Amino acid sequence: MAEGGGEDSAGGGGAPTVFISYASQDAAVANALVQALELHRLRCWIAPRDVIAGSLYAEAIVRALNEAKVFVLVLSVHAEASPHVRKEIERAIAKRRPIITLRADAEPLPPAFEYYLSESQWIDLGSGLTDATAATLVDAVRRHLDPAVAGALAVNQGASGHHTQPWVGSKKNAGKRAPVDSIAVLPFALTGAPASMTFLGEGIAECLIHSLSELPGIRKVIARNSAFKYAESDPLEAGRMLDVRAVLTGRLRISRQAACLTAELVDTADSAHLWGAVIDRPLKEIAHSQADLADEICTALSPKLPGKQPQVRRGRRVANFDAYRLYLQGRYAWSKRPAAGAVDEAIGLFEKAIEHDSGFALAHAGLADCYNTLSAWESGSIAPRVGFEKARLSTLCALQLDKRCAEAHTSLAYSHLHYSWEWESAEHEFKQALTISPNYANAHHWYSHLLAAVGRLDESLAESRKLIELDPLDLVNNVHLSWHHYMAREFPAAISEAQRTLAMERRFQWGHFFVGLALDAVGEHRDALKYLRASLDLSGQSTVMLAALGHAYGTAHEYDAARKVLTQLGELSQTRYISSYEIALIHISLDEHDRALDLLDVAVEERSGWLPYLLNDVRLDPVRSNAKFASLTARVGLRPVSVDPVHPQTSHR
Repeated sequence: MAEGGGEDSAGGGGAPTVFISYASQDAAVANALVQALELHRLRCWIAPRDVIAGSLYAEAIVRALNEAKVFVLVLSVHAEASPHVRKEIERAIAKRRPIITLRADAEPLPPAFEYYLSESQWIDLGSGLTDATAATLVDAVRRHLDPAVAGALAVNQGASGHHTQPWVGSKKNAGKRAPVDSIAVLPFALTGAPASMTFLGEGIAECLIHSLSELPGIRKVIARNSAFKYAESDPLEAGRMLDVRAVLTGRLRISRQAACLTAELVDTADSAHLWGAVIDRPLKEIAHSQADLADEICTALSPKLPGKQPQVRRGRRVANFDAYRLYLQGRYAWSKRPAAGAVDEAIGLFEKAIEHDSGFALAHAGLADCYNTLSAWESGSIAPRVGFEKARLSTLCALQLDKRCAEAHTSLAYSHLHYSWEWESAEHEFKQALTISPNYANAHHWYSHLLAAVGRLDESLAESRKLIELDPLDLVNNVHLSWHHYMAREFPAAISEAQRTLAMERRFQWGHFFVGLALDAVGEHRDALKYLRASLDLSGQSTVMLAALGHAYGTAHEYDAARKVLTQLGELSQTRYISSYEIALIHISLDEHDRALDLLDVAVEERSGWLPYLLNDVRLDPVRSNAKFASLTARVGLRPVSVDPVHPQTSHR
């Protein structure tokens, strides 16, 4: 406690701890502050309540300012126009009282106020005094009353010359806390902004996720898809649901020609406010500087985090706000794959982003991911020799713009895995990506694919689990764990994980798909057909799911239905690419092994995206002992292995 007993019961005698300065128009806010502080035994002085009847106002104010230990200012346009507030600030500065400014609006400061308050601590009131803001204020006052932390506040001056006013957690408590090693960044709320700027708050949060992900000391940074689902939730509840140590939240207030950004880091364990800052920018700059703002916040925040400060990433700079908005929309569209038209929509959005800013590496990497996934097994709608070449060109462009773009290294690794079958090069690129950005979810996702393909199943499972830890609410990433267990021939676990994903979203096509594949593998053909039909309908008639259904018809001895699917795929192949691998699967289920092996040979020439999984796919078991199959695996660069069929196959001819 401060000398003289700074904390006192509300309404008791003795010198006040806190002087409240405000304009009369802000009386409701000021009185709410008093109530919050005095609930925590911090005695306040506020006019007119504490002016003794018959005494002079001026004398009472001077006496209170002399006695109070902390000066709290409610800053608004009304306060800026009040000569009384200005005199109170001047007196507080003369008495060297610490000043805590609660900013009630985002109006630009007059020069005199900027001069007076340049070294004060700032707290953004946003839409009003919330419990979180009140807790921040109480913590700030108490820190100023503790001589051990007096003078801890400082002003960070950015390279641009714009002010950042930080508030940080108590040094008294900081020594008892381990560094933050897991964090979720929620979208920054926007107030006073037109609808056309709604992506700005997401853009700042997205940049922060990228920057924090590159800190090697951070064990977990929740990926965008999962974190942003909690945009409207209580931050502490979001953090606990996402199982992170801290949550970073913020608000961007737009007013006339100014923008005020407030950021705050909160400990999810005990609601402690670990760090916070207020950053001012001219409005004309804000639409083009979200990456700079993220860098500024991350740099100021880094003392609270383990590891080194992140490097400035010029490749992430966006000269045009629309480019970043389109990029975010493109990533969202891509995440909906294989829904009909989702990836095509994403391609259009990434291409528009590149039109706005051709030097935007992330947009080129996003385009590469689209062509990669359209050409691989999960879509198979573009001939691999066409799609993967487009992906390669987009990836190389991204890497030329930013050689440390983790997304581009991941895209290149994906091409090495699914197209060129260069396993060592693929692993090198995945490791490059994870060195740059240890918390990049897609790199963990696709690295697990590589590890499963080459038989390193335990390592693949570890990557799959890391993926879920980073992105616990993303449907594609969740169902990937089912894919892993299917490829590892752990079919009950595959069914369980797919059902868990379906509990999150009953109409998710991949959940039905993997339940169906696993049920088919263990001989539960009737239920398998039910799930595979659902996956086909929900996907908008994906040929990947149509071929899987055709194979399941064959294993269920519904031969006419299987041949009908063969006819459908043959007709579709007249106008679009259909993987010979998928047609081969149906012939295997019909016990037409020679025809199936001939089609698999064609699939090698096509560079089918299924071929890396020759050693894993249980549907190939009936032809695995054939010498031609051993030749196929050698051409793909995989070492053939001997496996026992999961269930016996009978001749259907």
